[in-house]
Amino acid sequence: ADDARDGITHVVRAAEHASNALPQTLLLDALGAPRPRYAHCSLVVDSDGRKLSKRSASVATVAALRKDGCTPLGVCAYLAGLGGRAPQSIKSLDDLARSFELEGLSAAPSTFDRKQLDERDAAVAFTSKLGAAQLAVAVRARLSVNGSPAALDELAGAACAAFAEDKLNAIGVVSALNEALTPDRDGMVEAAAAHGTIARRLVADRAALGAVVDAASWRAYADEAMEQLGLSKRGAFLAPARRLLTGRKSGSDVGAQLGLASLACSLGVAEAV
Repeated sequence: ADDARDGITHVVRAAEHASNALPQTLLLDALGAPRPRYAHCSLVVDSDGRKLSKRSASVATVAALRKDGCTPLGVCAYLAGLGGRAPQSIKSLDDLARSFELEGLSAAPSTFDRKQLDERDAAVAFTSKLGAAQLAVAVRARLSVNGSPAALDELAGAACAAFAEDKLNAIGVVSALNEALTPDRDGMVEAAAAHGTIARRLVADRAALGAVVDAASWRAYADEAMEQLGLSKRGAFLAPARRLLTGRKSGSDVGAQLGLASLACSLGVAEAV
C-alpha cells in the first residue's frame, strides 16, 4: 500500500526477500494498485558462504578499502560485476550506469573476493584516466618525502604509470617506489664481489644507464651489454645486473626502478617513502 501511494515503480532488493514478492503483489492486486517491477540481486557472502555484514566484513568496508588505497572507480566496477553484468572496459561511472539492466541481475549468492577486487581495481587504473587519477591521489597521500606539491604529484603519477598494472593498488605502488628509491646497499656490495665483470660493465656504462627509464629501454640496454660481454643467456646477465643495481634478487622491472630513481633525484625527493 505504501509503495502504491508513493508511486514506486521499481523494487530492487536482495534475493533473500524474493519470497515477499508474491504476497505483496497479491495485496497490490486486491487494492487495484499497479504492480512495481521487482528485481532481486545476489547476496554477497564471504569465502565460507556466510552473509557479509558490518560486523563480520571488516576487510570489505568502505573504510578498509580506502585505507588500502583502492580507487572508488575500481571498487564500483568490481561491485557492479557481483551478481550482475558489467562492461570490461570502464572509463567512468557513466559507463556503469549505461550498462545496467535489471535483467542482468542474478539471484545466486556472490562471493566477495579481495584478490579479484584488486585485479579489477588495477585494470581500471591502468585503462581509464579517472582510475589513474584516483590511484595517483591515493599514492600521493601515502608519500612521506620532502618536496614541492608539484614534484610529489609528478612522482606519484610516474610511479602509477610504471607500476599500476602489476602492483594492484596504492600500497603496492608505494612499496615498489620505495624499493626504487632505497636500493639494498649490502646486496649491491655482495653482488659486486660475485659478479665483477658485469659490475665493471655497468660502471663503464653509467651514461648509457642514465637513459634507461622503462622496461623497453632496459631491454635494449641489456641486449647490447650482453653482446659486448659475450653472454648468450639472458639470465646470466639480468639476474646479476638486477642485484648490482638494486641490491635485490627480485622486484619490479629494473628499467622502471632506474627511471623513477632518476626522476626523484631530479625533483629533489629521492628519500625513502
